[in-house]
Amino acid sequence: MASRSGRGISRARPRSRTNTRAFDWCRTSYGAGYADVNESACPLEVTVNAPNLPEDLVGTYFRNGPGLFTRGGNTTNHPFDGDGFITRITLPGDGTLSFRGDFVKTDAYVEEKRANRRLYRNSFGTQRDGGPLANAFDVTQKNIANTNVLVWPTQTQQDDETPKLLALWEAAQPHRLNPTTLETEGVDYINGLLRPGAPFGTGIPDLDRTLSEAGVGVGGKVLAAHPHVDPRDGRLVCCGTLVVPKNGSLATEVTFYELDKNLKPIETSTESLDSFILLHDFAFTDEYYIVAQSPLELKSFPFVLGFKGPGEPECINFKSTGLTTLHLIPRPQAARRRSLQRTSVQVPSCFIFHFVNAHQKDDKVIIDVVQTKSFSAWHPDRSLEASFGGFHRGLASGTREFLDSYFDVGDTGRLVRYDVDVASNSANVISPLSDRTVEFPRLNDNQWSRSHRYAYVGASRHPTRAQPLQCWTKVDYSTVTTEGRVGEQVLYDAGEKGFVGEPTFVPRANTSGREDDGYLIGMVFNGETLETDFVVVDARGGREAIVVNIPDIRLPLPALHGTYTRRVFL
Repeated sequence: MASRSGRGISRARPRSRTNTRAFDWCRTSYGAGYADVNESACPLEVTVNAPNLPEDLVGTYFRNGPGLFTRGGNTTNHPFDGDGFITRITLPGDGTLSFRGDFVKTDAYVEEKRANRRLYRNSFGTQRDGGPLANAFDVTQKNIANTNVLVWPTQTQQDDETPKLLALWEAAQPHRLNPTTLETEGVDYINGLLRPGAPFGTGIPDLDRTLSEAGVGVGGKVLAAHPHVDPRDGRLVCCGTLVVPKNGSLATEVTFYELDKNLKPIETSTESLDSFILLHDFAFTDEYYIVAQSPLELKSFPFVLGFKGPGEPECINFKSTGLTTLHLIPRPQAARRRSLQRTSVQVPSCFIFHFVNAHQKDDKVIIDVVQTKSFSAWHPDRSLEASFGGFHRGLASGTREFLDSYFDVGDTGRLVRYDVDVASNSANVISPLSDRTVEFPRLNDNQWSRSHRYAYVGASRHPTRAQPLQCWTKVDYSTVTTEGRVGEQVLYDAGEKGFVGEPTFVPRANTSGREDDGYLIGMVFNGETLETDFVVVDARGGREAIVVNIPDIRLPLPALHGTYTRRVFL
């Protein structure tokens, strides 16, 4: 274990930079971000001085993301297949910052570490060592637990009531960790709502349950990676999918859970939707759950025969001539209040990974998303070893080859709004709201499922080019109805050698009630020092960012999602 007090640097950095070099970004620095966490030194631990942190920013920030891409000399086929690594940043309010990080020790992670080779397959094409013959007819996927992290209940104040910390990945069940030590405590089946196995079944409930109990790797009930809190009553709203055969094709059963502070069900409901759905995120309003169904076709034979992973191009075909469907599914309590039916609205072909928000206004539902033109931006056209491998071998020529092929395609995330008229079953598409590359949208959680003015995104430095995320941008939706565009304000620019992750909004302890009265916090990879920075920005704008260097800590770039609680864990 690495445990020490670090020198730390807490400094102010200009909130934005207008680089005269056309908003350049350093490809070598970007490539350097794709490096394994030092597994032998884990858990990583360091405390640094941070006297410039706001006095009212007291609590704990957790973040999840892939942390290990190589095992036994073999590289994952895609960064999203990396083993989950949990980061804990504790802000005790005494002018220090405490960092701790460790891997989610799933059974598969422990087995592979012991064997020092790959024993499991995964979604984006990572295969078990031994070639197709070693992978054929094994549909079990490794639970990498690398996508999101949930603290529940979120605002627990009582010292005798320790909340749960869950590491999430949408194709499996969550893992429970100790929020102080980050020790993995095991799989959490959410009071029996979930069950083991991948989310593929027979369509026969009793048989799926039997297959799950037999441990054959299918028939499971899973939890998607993006639960959300309903600010009206504080319940946790989440969902999971199960893909089953139907009429010679496929259907996706989406089960929605509304849970109390003890993760006990208040409401559960299941909706069967035709065809295959890749569900990472969803939204809801007071009356509807909202699911996006992109025109994807799942071809299982390359996966079953051991040649490819289920998330590779040979297994998932994006039909660019098809249409994307937005499903508005009545929430149970709303259906009891008045007669509501599912509304399914078709919009031009696109892929939606993340929702910004959704809310209702009379019989209209306004849905804000980040979308790409196709699914191709999310998987490589060839193996990671060929196109991404330079990231793990001293930045070889593969680095530039991958970056040129990825960003020069230009299919990166853009902000889009859909105004859905439920009565006429139609949607008005306002696209794009901005030409800037964006991802990882967040907002003040008190506005979730309500009308919002502001959102915060990771964004490119250049206002139109497809580039990595190097800024945190404040998005103002108040101008959409009049101008068809959002207002944009760059709150933080990491510079050409810095790369940002998801910004998390934290309301001020004594908030004025303004929607933007709070801070943005998150992690930034510093490609100049090859270390990680923790950054705090005033969400109202107009002030310099506070940047705290975490010495000798180098976390990989493809960090995904995080959360914040006012509870202090040390």
